[in-house]
Amino acid sequence: MLGYSEPYILLMTFFALISAFQIFVKVDNTIQNICVFVIDATLILFLGFRGYILTDWAIIYKDLYTTMPPLYKIAETWHYITESTLDPLFLAYTSICKCFSGEYQFFVLINFLTDLILIHIVFNRYLDKKYWAFFIIIYLGFNGLIFEGNLMRNTKSLLLFLLSLKYIQERKFCKFLILNIIGLGFHWTSLLLLPTYFLLHIRISMKTFVIITLSTVVLFFITPYLVELLGKPIATIIGGDVLDKYNAYSTDEVYRRSKGFGLGDIQRYTIAMIILIFYNILKKDKRSTAFINAFCIHLLIATIGSDFEIILDRLSALFLFSIWFIFPILLDNLNNIRNKLIIFAIFTLLPMAKLYKTLRHDPFVNYDNVLIGKHKTYEERLEFYNENYQKLLQGEFK
Repeated sequence: MLGYSEPYILLMTFFALISAFQIFVKVDNTIQNICVFVIDATLILFLGFRGYILTDWAIIYKDLYTTMPPLYKIAETWHYITESTLDPLFLAYTSICKCFSGEYQFFVLINFLTDLILIHIVFNRYLDKKYWAFFIIIYLGFNGLIFEGNLMRNTKSLLLFLLSLKYIQERKFCKFLILNIIGLGFHWTSLLLLPTYFLLHIRISMKTFVIITLSTVVLFFITPYLVELLGKPIATIIGGDVLDKYNAYSTDEVYRRSKGFGLGDIQRYTIAMIILIFYNILKKDKRSTAFINAFCIHLLIATIGSDFEIILDRLSALFLFSIWFIFPILLDNLNNIRNKLIIFAIFTLLPMAKLYKTLRHDPFVNYDNVLIGKHKTYEERLEFYNENYQKLLQGEFK
């Protein structure tokens, strides 16, 4: 019944049980630390030692790691980086990893450990450890699994941006810029995050939030091709890889397939409604300011890209981090136990439902682990990928 989503749903259920214990049972700091350790160990086992799941290992990462020279071969590494079209700091990072092992699975593990450390640093700035499991549930359900499985470069870029949020609040532009220039070396999407320095610190009123939300509903219906009016000029101004990607995606019917007003949109506006209901509670907590604003940006991008699937899937996803933080912060501010239980239930079940809907028919996520049982080899997975990738793009596994 759960199809290919079964191991992922079981993982989320395990985290939900730990989260309920962390949040609703009064325990001392030692027990909370043990819970965090168990969650981290489980994540490392499940994602750090995953096999060839999802798709980008076949598109980019396996061949990249195989051909990348180790950093101590300075001349070869320099030639590789300067000749490649991929992001230079990610290539340097890959080259450093190659110094320690030529095994691709080692690279997967180091990438995940790097992400986990960065996530912990950001998390600890905003939330108490008792919300760690709850945060991870929301993270994995709202694109975290895709970030970890497919978007190694994007993830580093985004996490460096999240580290820089502190400097938006403190109005320290140089420190903000330095972190995001480093992020740009991992993925070009850091460019799109730079303007948020001028937006995310502004404390918007409930009225403004309502206006923004309602305007996205109107935009959705009256400007279905807005991306065509704005996308080309913006991509042209940025130029380079961004313009190349725009031209490629805009002429490919696979990526231009309209999703219409569907479950994703209902979900977005349901979340907006929940934020609105508890807006007065959230706005009293300064931690929520940047994340509420980021959610508004997420709504706007998802609306503008409603007829452009790649924008829905990639660009609007850049701001899903807002949801990762808003609801743990809300839970931390709720004193009414009934409301606390309702929010907890919604944001443990909704991520599971999202993963179930997304993964249950997708054989590319058929879970595999290099430490447990007989896992499929690279050659076996690659054969399957070559035979079925076009079917995936055409939506046959949804």
